[in-house]
Amino acid sequence: MDFQIAPDSIELAEAVREYLADTHGPEVLRRLDAEGNRNDDLWQGLAGMGLAGLLVPEAQGGLERSLIDAALIARECGRVCLAEPLVDTAFVAVPWMMATGRGDELAEIATGDRRISLAHIINGWVADGDGAALS
Repeated sequence: MDFQIAPDSIELAEAVREYLADTHGPEVLRRLDAEGNRNDDLWQGLAGMGLAGLLVPEAQGGLERSLIDAALIARECGRVCLAEPLVDTAFVAVPWMMATGRGDELAEIATGDRRISLAHIINGWVADGDGAALS
């Protein structure tokens, strides 16, 4: 059994780390929270890299990558306290939607046109999304 992470997965995570290091971090999060808004350019950049559609099937415009890739990207999001709902949308909502047969919005998610937000039990904060709910 091979437990090594594929080189292209590592390269993708490094590219995301570099992008986020240049565009986000604790100081940006503080400013965004103080101003009461989010950075749409950052979201479009993440979507432009294909990250919103990381787990979406290729037939619906996604990259159809693995959960290993999602975990590596989620780690980079946590490293910079990412304020955008990438983890909620791409790594929680997409697998749930696929598992429950609700894949009609996957193409919109893959392009970054649809964001899904989840309430976080610990602090009740909800990332900005498009008002979509999972039920």
